[in-house]
Amino acid sequence: MRRGSPPDVAAASQASGVKPVKPEPVGGKWLSCYAQFQPRTRPELDVRRLGQLCGPPNGMRRVAATQSEVAEAAQGREHRWRVRGGECFRVFAVAEPGVSDLDVEIFGPQGKRFAFDTTDDRWPVVNPDGPFCLVREGEYRAVVRAQRGSGRYAIEIWRLE
Repeated sequence: MRRGSPPDVAAASQASGVKPVKPEPVGGKWLSCYAQFQPRTRPELDVRRLGQLCGPPNGMRRVAATQSEVAEAAQGREHRWRVRGGECFRVFAVAEPGVSDLDVEIFGPQGKRFAFDTTDDRWPVVNPDGPFCLVREGEYRAVVRAQRGSGRYAIEIWRLE
C-alpha cells in the first residue's frame, strides 16, 4: 500500500489490476523546479537562474529587477515592494560561498511576519513548497540576514500571475 493512501483506494486498485499513479512529491513543481539547483559563485547570475527555473514554469513573473547587497549578521537588509490584496509571491535569494546560512523573512505593513526561510543554506526560497499569499494591500519587506558568514547576495521577488 502506498504511504498516505486510504486502505480502500489501495485495495481497489490492486483488485482491479490498475497500477496506481505515482503521486507528485509534496509541493510538486514548486519543489522540483529547484531540486537540482546548485549555486555557483556569482549571486546575481545564480538568483536569476533560480528564478527562471521556478518562476515561469509555475506561472510567476519577477516583480522588479534583481537587487544585490552585502549580508551581515548584525543588520538585516530590507527590500520593499507594493502588494495588492490577494497577490501571491515567492522570494529567491542566493549568497556568495562566504555565507553558509542566508535567511529571508517577509514582513507586512503592520510589521507582522508572514513568511520566512526554513533552511540552513546560502540560497533560501520563501516559501519552499509554493507561494505565500497576502490579503492586505500595502508595502511589504523582505529582510535578508546572514546567520553564518558574510558576503554579497542577490534577491528576486516573483508574483503569481
